[in-house]
Amino acid sequence: MDDIGKEEKGLEAQLTELRGKIAGADSIGATINSAQALLEKLRKRLDEPICWDLKRRVIEVLVAGGRVETVECWGVKQCNVTVTYRFSPSDQPIPLDLPQSYNTRAAIGMPTELRTVGDHLRRGRLVRKMLQKQVAEQIGVDKTSIHNWETGVTEPGFEYMLAIIRFLGYNPLPEGQGWGERLVRRRTTLGLSQKASAQRLGLDPGTLAKWERWRKRAYGHTVEPRNAIPR
Repeated sequence: MDDIGKEEKGLEAQLTELRGKIAGADSIGATINSAQALLEKLRKRLDEPICWDLKRRVIEVLVAGGRVETVECWGVKQCNVTVTYRFSPSDQPIPLDLPQSYNTRAAIGMPTELRTVGDHLRRGRLVRKMLQKQVAEQIGVDKTSIHNWETGVTEPGFEYMLAIIRFLGYNPLPEGQGWGERLVRRRTTLGLSQKASAQRLGLDPGTLAKWERWRKRAYGHTVEPRNAIPR
């Protein structure tokens, strides 16, 4: 009975500690849920004509601290800023500080993933510290075309691929997975239309169009076009 009593007291102490942690977690959760409403209210208030001193004091209350670091991505130096926001008074037992990281990469526009030809162009241009106008002159298009390619509004036509490859120093087109994709990649790399490519191969344009539409079928089997050209 003595052992059971000791174990019971130990369990009660653990329950008391857990209740305290749950209460603290609930308090933090409630604060997080109200943070968005608080920020929206402050934004409306700050949009009003108020003095800069009041804005400064609001920032001093909300911002717990900040850290500025210089990072380098593909030879381009960028500023990474980490700001820690305070959503509870600093004298509370469990102050809630939410760090938020900002960087100038979004402003500079350095792509983190190269998914399109425009991403390759943008990274190549920024690494070379060139303007869109300068790249446009090298490729033979206007500045608007470069902007549209980099932002994904449009994709460059096949007639510009040779100039793009010369500018980048490599082929940005993804490797083809099947016959059709490899054919499209090859003729696009050469800057050829479907009609011009068919003439080179001695084919009817309709036949080449069918070949380019070939894909892997179900169950993992690949159907190749008849009279296929050796790889």
